[in-house]
Amino acid sequence: MYKFSPSQNKWTAISGDLTNGTGTGNFGTITTLAVAPTNNNYIYSGSDDGQVYVTKNGGTSWQKITTGLPVLWATFVKTDRTNPEIAYVGFSGYRYGVKDAHIYKTINGGTSWVRISNDLPQVPVNDLEIDPANANTLYLATDIGVYYSTNGGTNWLRLGTKLPAVVVSTLNFAVNTRQLYAATYGRSVFKLNMQTAFVNSNDISSVVKSNALISVYPNPATDFAYFEFALEKPMHAKLSVYDLNGKEVELVFDKIFNEGNQHFIWQPQNLSQGIYMCILSFGNHILKRKLEIIK
Repeated sequence: MYKFSPSQNKWTAISGDLTNGTGTGNFGTITTLAVAPTNNNYIYSGSDDGQVYVTKNGGTSWQKITTGLPVLWATFVKTDRTNPEIAYVGFSGYRYGVKDAHIYKTINGGTSWVRISNDLPQVPVNDLEIDPANANTLYLATDIGVYYSTNGGTNWLRLGTKLPAVVVSTLNFAVNTRQLYAATYGRSVFKLNMQTAFVNSNDISSVVKSNALISVYPNPATDFAYFEFALEKPMHAKLSVYDLNGKEVELVFDKIFNEGNQHFIWQPQNLSQGIYMCILSFGNHILKRKLEIIK
């Protein structure tokens, strides 16, 4: 790795080989770097052959921190915005024929890692953004869209609507405007206003806990729609669909669910094309999502 000095107008090597050193084929290349925002002496690196290193003194010395990590292509390393000891690393097994979601977190500068893939779909992960207003809110680019967590990666849900289920390679969070940008493979760039993504009149009609959210996709829907939501304990939940006149047109479910993330598929066979409101109620929560049905 090299570091550029503007005052000297030159590059200086600050590391040795940070890969496994074989250099065979397409492997043996640094694929991702992260410099801690609050301490630029902390630099994390990841390579296409699964090697992850950190320096805490600006490159004077490096430590290999791969204990507990898979030997796969490192797609991203991201550090916490305030604590340089907290970092996230993601891997893709696409080139290895491994179909799994690999994202790990460290709170001690890489001494140990905890896998936080949990209930993510088993697809490669490509990029991560940390919400500047809440370090526990994470946005994750995957091969089938963007997912988010409001509890540090314990639970994940699909983010937003109208984003196709395609490869999202890069995320960028514009701090001043709170716009989240997602670059896709072959389907252009999408953006989502994060000022209203979780709490607005169309989505959530009451003050709810951070993980009391509902995701509906695809939207617009044709033959089916998926509903995802999380419960902190086993409880009764009801989901109804209403037309724009406020008339209930279909009861999707009315049952008791177990604790944790819920996934429910619904086929809107009896409804005509149009805009509908999906209302989920459980406990003291009432969550709303607009859904467009096209025929």
